[in-house]
Amino acid sequence: MKNLSRGIEDEVLEVFDRLSEVEVDKTTFNLIRVSTNRYRRIPDGSLTSKSEEFSRTQGRDYFVKISNGTDESRKLLAESESLIALRRSIEDQHDRFVPKLYKNSTIGTRNVMVTDYFNKSNRCFSKKSETELAVKLSSLHDPKNPKNASPNGSYGFNVPTFCGETEQVNKWEKDWMVFFREFRIKELIRRIDDPEINSLAQPIYNQVIPFLLSDFEPRPSPVIIHGDLWSGNVSLDEETGQVFIYDPSSYYGHNEVELGIMMMFGGRSEIFFNEYHKRLPKSQPHHEQRIKLYELYHHLNHTLIFGGGYKSGSTRIMNQLINFVQKHT
Repeated sequence: MKNLSRGIEDEVLEVFDRLSEVEVDKTTFNLIRVSTNRYRRIPDGSLTSKSEEFSRTQGRDYFVKISNGTDESRKLLAESESLIALRRSIEDQHDRFVPKLYKNSTIGTRNVMVTDYFNKSNRCFSKKSETELAVKLSSLHDPKNPKNASPNGSYGFNVPTFCGETEQVNKWEKDWMVFFREFRIKELIRRIDDPEINSLAQPIYNQVIPFLLSDFEPRPSPVIIHGDLWSGNVSLDEETGQVFIYDPSSYYGHNEVELGIMMMFGGRSEIFFNEYHKRLPKSQPHHEQRIKLYELYHHLNHTLIFGGGYKSGSTRIMNQLINFVQKHT
């Protein structure tokens, strides 16, 4: 709080005073828009939360998440640490590309996180906004900027983070190939424990991952990533039209791992990818297959969380990658 202006600090403290008025759902997060007087419920599309709003009558709006129980508190800690790391990498601290974290604290049995509030627009992304996202994301991923770099030169993060409901192992590791194999792909396959997926696991561990992640240029550097940047976690500010990202599950990884979930769900145009790679060139050789491997992580994660049709997507990609590598070795 010491870095805030006195006026903002007073407002944040007032937010905390008013949280006692909010009835908290006993099973999940609450999302709240806070200003100064009253609040009303508003609908939200999140899988793990519901929304409320303190109507704007004066002053400044804040976005608040309130946890219930140990698991949700750990998720808020992970999100808070992610926001801190992402904000640290932004050159202009007035830039609202990443929400600013004002406080993460405990009130009674609740863990509470206060951040900037954004009024999300329903407008589609234009060429301008796709370009803006590419420029800002590539700046966040630029290994030449020391603010983006891992504090110890390794891949990982200082706390576990959550991709959806899945807790990610973020133990520090010097080798990107080892990190991604052990703490991303192997960890998910172990948790899923499906016979068909298990039958494809060893070629993925022993052939595909070493082939695609051991020898390519530019060499990977551990930079901060959002970690779950599908189209539902990036939006436009209704008031300014500027792009912002939210709900991170960050760690320090190869910048292109960020692109995997974009390929899974789509939502980004060729304009975005062209602008991004103007600034951060594609890794070569086998760029497309490497991104497909990064996409596999999210198919496996959705298989773990939701099951159903996501399993077929996982096994399809696994077979494609195995066949590709076996033809090239």
